Formats: sequence, C-alpha cells, structure tokens
Amino acid sequence: MDFILSPLVTMSIKYLQMRDGVYQYVRRVSSELRDKYPHGTIRVSLKTKDQSEAVRKLTILNKQYDMEFESLSINGDMNPVQVTAAAQALARQYEYNIDLFVDLLVDPLIERFRKQYPEGDPEPSPRTLLNPVQYEAWRLVNKGDDHRFSFEDAFKLYLQNHLKKDDKRFSEMATRNAYDFINLMGNLQFDEIKRNQVREYVRKKLEGGSSTGTVRRKLNTLSAICETAIKERQIVMVSPFKGVTIPNLGKDAKKPNMLEMDKLKELMRDFSTDTSSTALMILLQAELGTRIAEVSGLAKEDIKLTHEIPHVVITEKPWRTLKTKESQRAVPLVGLALEAAKIALKAFPESDVLFPQYKKLRGGDAASAAVNKRLAIYGITSHSFRHMMKDRLREAGCPPDVRDAIQGQSTSNVAETYGLGHSLRTMKSWLDKVVITL
Repeated sequence: MDFILSPLVTMSIKYLQMRDGVYQYVRRVSSELRDKYPHGTIRVSLKTKDQSEAVRKLTILNKQYDMEFESLSINGDMNPVQVTAAAQALARQYEYNIDLFVDLLVDPLIERFRKQYPEGDPEPSPRTLLNPVQYEAWRLVNKGDDHRFSFEDAFKLYLQNHLKKDDKRFSEMATRNAYDFINLMGNLQFDEIKRNQVREYVRKKLEGGSSTGTVRRKLNTLSAICETAIKERQIVMVSPFKGVTIPNLGKDAKKPNMLEMDKLKELMRDFSTDTSSTALMILLQAELGTRIAEVSGLAKEDIKLTHEIPHVVITEKPWRTLKTKESQRAVPLVGLALEAAKIALKAFPESDVLFPQYKKLRGGDAASAAVNKRLAIYGITSHSFRHMMKDRLREAGCPPDVRDAIQGQSTSNVAETYGLGHSLRTMKSWLDKVVITL
C-alpha cells in the first residue's frame, strides 16, 4: 500500500491493505509452507483507521511471521529450548501487551477456527488453538515479562479484585480454600489445570473425610477464582471447575442432635436462673431459633422492648456479617427469650452491645465455642436449637413461609419472605404456640 508523504515522496508498505476504512495485514504464504496454514493467505484486521497505529501493528506482525516462517522452514519440530527462546522473542514483539496479543494473534485464529467449523463447535483452548511458540508466548504475555501465571497468582488476583477483599473473615475463608487446593494438588500453572485434576481434588477431599457440602463450598470459591482470572486476564479457556459434580452431594449431611420437649424444658430450667452471657445466649437462641452469631452480635439498640410487640432486630454489623440477605429481619421476643433480653440489656451498662466480649471479627465463632462447651453434657450444639425450632413450628402447623421469615431462610417465593408478607403479629402468634413453658 502506498502512502503519499509529500508531493515528491511516496512510501510503499508491504502487506498493508484497507477494507471498509480499516487497515489489514495481508500476506501470502509461500508454497513450501502452504500445508502448515489452512489458507494460502494470512489476513489479520489491525482494528484501526489510524495510519501510524496500523504501521506499528504491522511491524509487530511482520516480525512474528518472519520468525515463524523461518522456524518452520528450518525445523517443524522445535525442541523445548528453541520454543522458549522463540516464544520470548515473540512476546517481546508484542511488547508483553495482552491486548495487542489478543487483537493481532488470538482473535484472528479464533475467527479462522469459526470459519472452518461453523456448526457451533466449542471455543478452542489456547493449547489447541496456538502452535507451541505462540502458546508459550501467550503465557509469557499473560504474565508480562515476569514468570508464568500459576493458580496461586490467580488467587491473589481474585482477592485483589473482590469487593469484600477488606473483610477479614471472607479473606481468611478464601485463603483457606485456595491453599487447600494448592497444598493438595500443587501450585499448578493456571492454564494447565484440567477437569480430571479437579475431580482428583474432589476425590481426595471426600476420601480424607470432608463432607460433600464442605467440598461444594470449597469448589465454589475455587471456581470464582478461576472465572476472575479468565475475565481479568482475557484468557481463552473454559474454567475446569465449571459444572464439576460431587458424588452423592448432600446425602451425607448429618442432622444435629435434638432433644425431646421434656429434655428441652429441663435444659431451659437449668439455664433460666443463670445470668452468664452463655446462658443468656442459650435462652435467646432456643426461643428465637437464630444462628449463634446473630445473637452474640446483637447491639442494645436492636432490642425493642417498648414496641407494641417486643422484638429483636437482626441486622449486619461492622463486627458481624449475616449469612444471607434474608437473615436481616425482626423476630418477636417471647417466653424466656424476652426475660433473657431484659437481663442482658442491664448486664454491661457501659457497653453498646449485649455481649461485649463477642464484639469482634469471628466473635460468633468464639460464642459458638463457649455455648457448645456448656451444652456438651446435653449432647447437643448451639445449632441444634435452630433445627429444633423448625421442627416445633412445623409440628404446630406453621406455614413454611412464616417459618422462613422467623428463621431468616430463603424461600422459593420471594414475595412471601418477611418484609413483604408477614407482620410481627403473625410471627408472634406462631411463636406463642411453641413457647417453652417450665
């Protein structure tokens, strides 16, 4: 293509053409290499209408194909050292710029693939799409001029970009799950993780005694890490974690031990005269059916004793998050829970919370340990109260959506969740039916 620089000077640029106002790189493949390429002509859109930008991109492509043609002519089966050296040179040609690499090399190859296989074949992975030199260069460009991109690198990228990166509890959980995979399977190169390795991880966890529910939660984190890396680094691959099944998922779930009503009354009688923090939390949990962290993290302003219907408001706090959006709710105070709330409000007059020793990150875990220690002689845990409340309400004939509203659980019909359908009066009428009388 000719460029007129002045009335007296015209410059000719090889392999440069224009189509619909956009510059293209067009180069014929020599006859001896024709079998190495699906078409006799290489055609790559430079995706620009700017002359200087087009020349810059063309120069990069020219050097790439010069090197590629030379290596194929000399030795079609390059050894690893040659591949690495050629890949480093190719990465430098693209200035270690992932956008340039994708625009000028990967996208045209994908387009060529689609033209060859128009029947909806799945998108190819870099391993099958690129030749060895291009593939190694792709990995170098993805990381820059540093080193290859590992699963640990992907995790760091995930944490760096997550909205909850400053949430200590979230970060610790994500870190545990990520390094659980790394410690078990090794710090694999990100693009080399295969589905059979993910299945092997699942097998090892299950054989090691982890429940299927625990493995599912870990896979959710690992999948999110992978998807973030694919998106942020524009990696051409399908997540190996996507859709991986867990054998017998949920069938090994163990229901917490529960007490018959006479034993539950005996327990409540034992704690009804105890004013310790653990005893008060036990009384509140038993009559509210809450999670332990929802009780241990209560602020005094959350206790509404002067309302027509005394109740507790459960909301997210700086020191305590909630499990789901449905967990934010109001629950009537009845029976021994109402008396426990009155005592707790006076227990620490200088504090703005009911149980100041648990006003901290992971405070719910500490509260759970303290309560479970007291409950050990009864053969139950704090979470047993939650299941017992569900059973008590069910046996009383309480509708499922009201039970969900009381316990802050998601429901199949969003219109029936608390805040859209049930008043405190409705919930109290059902809690009164199952109140524990001594």
